[in-house]
Amino acid sequence: MRVGDAPLSAGDLRPRATISMDRAVFPQRWAWSLAVLGGLIAVAACEEGENPLAPDPLPPGIAVLAIVPPSDTLYSIADTVHFRVVTFDQAGVEVASNGVLWRSSDPNVVRIEEGGLAISKSNGAVTINATLGLASDSAAIVVAQRAERVEAALAADTLDAIGDTARASATAYDAKGFVLGKGVVAWASSDKSVALVSRSGVVTGVGDGTAFITATAGSASKMKFT
Repeated sequence: MRVGDAPLSAGDLRPRATISMDRAVFPQRWAWSLAVLGGLIAVAACEEGENPLAPDPLPPGIAVLAIVPPSDTLYSIADTVHFRVVTFDQAGVEVASNGVLWRSSDPNVVRIEEGGLAISKSNGAVTINATLGLASDSAAIVVAQRAERVEAALAADTLDAIGDTARASATAYDAKGFVLGKGVVAWASSDKSVALVSRSGVVTGVGDGTAFITATAGSASKMKFT
């Protein structure tokens, strides 16, 4: 203290808070007040806006998701159809989509592989689902074998007497060479005055002459004579 200066009081000797550009020292009660105020501001922000942890309903830039084609029918076992997902932004412009998850409602009928390739396993109907984030779409697919080829045979080509019988058999195949189930073959005789054929393929001679026995499945047929 210099001579001539006013004497210092006890209050002048108490430490004071100092503030600098890189560090601030506050009384402890101020620090508690700032902490509580910060918590209130954070709570208010969460209440006014959406949950910041909630996933986006769609990846950024994607507004619409759809499966192409929306439906299809496969006519053979081991037949395939390639589904794909198309995505559009809010302006209606198609954009790229990655990470699509595919699922079949019944893999025993149709198996769906990564990338959207569907492979028929048996006759039936399934739903194919594609999911991207929280967005999804579905497509319907039916497997209905269609005969492309029929092979037929008669146990005997000639019936020697009226009332004699012979068993006819036939097998239908789809385009991939897989056998169709039972009951798909229809039988017919070209001349019912010579030979009759039952639904199960039993041929019965009823008169002299020649008759052609035909096995038909879909658009495919095979003819035999007796």
